Amino acid sequence: VYRQRENIIAVTSMVSRTFPILALKLLQTVLVKCTSLFSKDTGPKILYPVFVSFLRIIDGCLSVPNSAAIALLTQGFLGLVRFHMGFVINHAPAFISALNRLQTLLVKNFDESSVKKDVYIDFARISEELSKNSNVFRHHTVYWLSDYTMLMKHASIPNEIKHSMDMSTYHWLDMTSDHELQQLHAVSDATSRALFKSLYADYEQFHQYSGRV
Repeated sequence: VYRQRENIIAVTSMVSRTFPILALKLLQTVLVKCTSLFSKDTGPKILYPVFVSFLRIIDGCLSVPNSAAIALLTQGFLGLVRFHMGFVINHAPAFISALNRLQTLLVKNFDESSVKKDVYIDFARISEELSKNSNVFRHHTVYWLSDYTMLMKHASIPNEIKHSMDMSTYHWLDMTSDHELQQLHAVSDATSRALFKSLYADYEQFHQYSGRV
């Protein structure tokens, strides 16, 4: 398996268009259960086709929603940040862009009966893992917060699910300094500023000082 790992992932990536669920299950197993297959030298080369497969399946779900694929994509992204953070850091802009598209999928497909609450919780855990490397991902907070606020402008989702989505954004706020907040204010319109003000108030009340004395 070790010697054929590149071929296995390449073939799995190729079938992701036709059999996204099968491909995602196989890729998730490799990412989480077979981390020893990814050496320091060859790991990034092997991981990139995995990431491209995720992007391809996200694009497919944006056209034709597939709640099972959305759940597996979320697990796949969580596997990347938990077990392959070096790859994520080296491809930070592309990863954040893809994660934002996944967030759009989750918001637009909240009424899919098989998209369970646990999927939204897993999505928040992705941002929690990213926040452990705030020196890298702080530079992307304005982009993330601006897009999230814009998404909430046009979304009407149940409070329980919105809370999980907000939890993801709270971890981005943990990384945000006054400088980024000023930048966000400068690029936002009046409606976005009002939405962000409400989000930030909830962040201060429910997250920022939780567990602190």
